Amino acid sequence: MATGLGWIDFSREHRDRVFSVIDMLGEPGTVDELGIGVIRDALADCLFPGVSTIQTRPKYFIIISNIILAYVREHQKGSVVSTLAKWLNEKENDVMHSLAKHYNYKENNGVIGINVAKNNGELARKASSVYWNGLRTHGIIETNYSLAEYLNRNDLSEISKTLYREHQSDDKDTGSEYDLFNLKIPSFSLLEQGDLTMDLSIEEASFLKDQLKTDLREKKQIDNLLKYILSFDELADLTIATTSFKDLGEILLNREELPLKTKSFLNLALNFDFIIHGAHIRYNIMLHQRAGETDFTTIWDEWLAELSIRKAKIATFDIDFLFNEIATRTKISTRRFIYNWYNEIMQTSISEERLDKLVYNQELTNKGSKSKLNSKSEEFSGWIGIQELSYRFVQAKRLVEDITNGLKNA
Repeated sequence: MATGLGWIDFSREHRDRVFSVIDMLGEPGTVDELGIGVIRDALADCLFPGVSTIQTRPKYFIIISNIILAYVREHQKGSVVSTLAKWLNEKENDVMHSLAKHYNYKENNGVIGINVAKNNGELARKASSVYWNGLRTHGIIETNYSLAEYLNRNDLSEISKTLYREHQSDDKDTGSEYDLFNLKIPSFSLLEQGDLTMDLSIEEASFLKDQLKTDLREKKQIDNLLKYILSFDELADLTIATTSFKDLGEILLNREELPLKTKSFLNLALNFDFIIHGAHIRYNIMLHQRAGETDFTTIWDEWLAELSIRKAKIATFDIDFLFNEIATRTKISTRRFIYNWYNEIMQTSISEERLDKLVYNQELTNKGSKSKLNSKSEEFSGWIGIQELSYRFVQAKRLVEDITNGLKNA
């Protein structure tokens, strides 16, 4: 019997929240059995702010902001405009079909909704919702509003041209003709282009590079890793050439270009990845041993061997800083689990029995009645749960690559 997931769609904002959960569950290796996802995401925000796992290409930062900019310009010309929400929806559909056609409906080019366009359908989760947090984080659109709130607040469908200008004059005194919309982007005339692509022009790449490097105290860590990767061509090239976050991180820790604070974030992330990987190995050992599988014991032995080598580095792992300054929203039970797990693996003699008890109790606390370790099922195969923490490296790498390539178009 077929099963499905449904919900009552009260608003666009509620729908986007549901889609965010679905997107996360749809990624391979992201089932968070031990409840450490909030820590991973907080560290990712420090390293690569404004980047999410469902972003594809940075061109969408330009596309979305220019669609909104075109709405303002259309109104200023004296045209009667629809609601901003309707305008954005229609223009995003147009862009989807234009990009899909340009790439002959082939995947792997970063076009959002390419299969929907092929079937002439309507895309439910559009690029605007995917990139909204990034647009705000990097100050391309300076607002604290959700996308739904922003669209409602800046609707010009019932505001005359004269009243709009008067409202701008009263609202801000910065001299910018688009301050009502908080747009901080030049017009790239995207909607007038006959052949829109996902590649960045030199002007677009230069603008994005500047915005991503800019420090916004309320929105991102001043010394985030992305800023410095984009600040030095050699670091950008290293990022593009590296295949994993771990490899890149180990290289960058020895680079003089990175300030100490950036290295501390990077070191914290690398250490946490290694430390929690051991817990996920024990989780898989316990999960599969009921079926008589012993495939993961070799992986555990390898992890222990690496632990003995890395113990001096792991000793600098600052849990208090992690929870008090970075992952402040971590549940008390998960904090306690990380503290106890870390203390156990730092002992001279490691007790696998105590480690397994910690993992068992943490999964039970985190998953409740859906706990796999507490079930009687033996129908598990392969690795279960998070395997490696990449901290959105894949998406950040593509962002850096597109900007680097765009700057070479001069």
